Amino acid sequence: MRKKVTLDKPEIETQAELRETVALVAKNMLTERELKNAMDAKLQDVRAKYEMDLETLSLMIEARTELCAEYCTQQLDLFPRDVKSLDLGQAKVGFRTGTPKVKVLKRWTLLAVLAAVKGRKWYQFIRSTEELDREQIIAARADYSNDALKSVGLKVDQEETFYIEPKLEEQPAGVKVGNLES
Repeated sequence: MRKKVTLDKPEIETQAELRETVALVAKNMLTERELKNAMDAKLQDVRAKYEMDLETLSLMIEARTELCAEYCTQQLDLFPRDVKSLDLGQAKVGFRTGTPKVKVLKRWTLLAVLAAVKGRKWYQFIRSTEELDREQIIAARADYSNDALKSVGLKVDQEETFYIEPKLEEQPAGVKVGNLES
């Protein structure tokens, strides 16, 4: 949950106050970067600590699951009629039916399939999509007046956002973490 910060001075009245406020923002941004770097380093240490064990466990799980699947595939009489799972105490094993998928047969290409479907007049299986190409409109915006775009219900909008970008090379190295100025 984000907490609300109240500033000592809620408005800027002079250029000197602007410079001072921008300097504080730049310092805050550098402190924020240092905190994020420190957090990332700690997270990387935690990942490194557990990564090898997790990888080993994952490979063991995968290999043993394949062994069990092979056994169950060969011993289908383990499963009662019309039942695809079996409770073994510590875990339930079984077969799940996946989501139906349409696959192209060997020696067929997608274009050949499309032609064959059209040849059978199975048009309900052919999709055609019309949509506005916004990227093309933006690329061609210089060729069309605002009035021309308005006539088709469009406008190209480009907002400006204010930013403050600290000059990293001009700041002292090693900003102290925990020394926040508000």
